[in-house]
Amino acid sequence: MPNEKLAKISKTELDIFEALVKSEHDIVGLIAFALYKRSEFQYIARFYAEHGNDPDENAISNHRVELFPNLNFYFRKKADHLAQSVSQIENVAEIVESLQKEQTEALSAVSNLQETLKAVHSKVHEKRRNWLFNTGKK
Repeated sequence: MPNEKLAKISKTELDIFEALVKSEHDIVGLIAFALYKRSEFQYIARFYAEHGNDPDENAISNHRVELFPNLNFYFRKKADHLAQSVSQIENVAEIVESLQKEQTEALSAVSNLQETLKAVHSKVHEKRRNWLFNTGKK
């Protein structure tokens, strides 16, 4: 399994972080760096599975150097896509919430209408009964 060698932060890794993350508010960049780190962990796991030991610093550094030219193209693009997906999910959630509110209001209006119709029916029935009684048609 991966060991404490990974705890060291290399110059290359700092360069990768700076290439992906433009500021502390750069959510897409932070997601991109997380995706980069995931790919690095996958590389280490594959290396371990193939060789039975962790890659040395040189192998990890070579892997980082291989990834560097594609950072913005691959990791930021994928991160941007994920961020947009999350945004779309949030929009759908807001729409669902709005529809649920409208449904609740509509059900309340229907309930009020039913009560009004019952009251009207009762009044009509009472007036009919009175009319029948008054006209002797019981």
